[in-house]
Amino acid sequence: MKWEKIIPVRPFFVRLPDDVEGRVGGEARLHCRAGGSPAPHVTWRRHDGRMPVGRARLVDEDHALTIVSLQTSDDGEYYCQAENEVATVVARAHFPRVITSASDTAVIANTTIELPCSGAGTPAPTSLWTLPGRPQPVGVGEVLKDSAGQRVIEVLPSGALRLTAPEDGQHTCLLVNSAGGVSTHAWLTVVPEQHLPPPLLTRIPPLTLTLLAGTSATLPCQARGPPQVQVRWFRGDVFLRSAEPRVTLTQDGDLIFSGKS
Repeated sequence: MKWEKIIPVRPFFVRLPDDVEGRVGGEARLHCRAGGSPAPHVTWRRHDGRMPVGRARLVDEDHALTIVSLQTSDDGEYYCQAENEVATVVARAHFPRVITSASDTAVIANTTIELPCSGAGTPAPTSLWTLPGRPQPVGVGEVLKDSAGQRVIEVLPSGALRLTAPEDGQHTCLLVNSAGGVSTHAWLTVVPEQHLPPPLLTRIPPLTLTLLAGTSATLPCQARGPPQVQVRWFRGDVFLRSAEPRVTLTQDGDLIFSGKS
């Protein structure tokens, strides 16, 4: 009788999960074929553990992960894990993910504003914007001008939308690649300058503050708009700057005096 010796081999990937296609409402298939001895057990997981239950399933001997009825919430990282008694190996696939996005805001009429939108994915996603009254998307590098030839709408290389004369309504950024798409929305409210309310103080400094010599102190002063508020501090009539010794101005508007000389 002839005996064959089986040599254990750590898992290896024959096909990595990088060949995916899909659109919102459609389906996407992430392939993951692995070999090894003994044959590895293949499983999938998502970066946050929130696999789309009921819409995700394994298909055929390739252990492909198929997600149907795609939603924008399906974006993220998916991991294919192949495991046998020798070792465990992991491969990763991406749906596009929003990293920076704009939020609802009020702007002054006839001013310039930039709405950020950028994402990561494999392959790298492209930014497309849709605007109120303009069903045709605007992509990176596109510039729309008014009748006087002035730039009024521009999508920057970063994916941000620059508006010279913003309009009321919902502005949508769609990040798309061959794996699918994810969208983010910002609602702009255009306010005439004469109708702007004064800034609202959310943290007010004390009228008086008594300290021992050499100690540190923080004077709070925070405010919100619209539009975005800049907080400035004065000592008498002198404008205070962070470059001065023992003075720090925080991004929120607080003033910090250091007790160190």
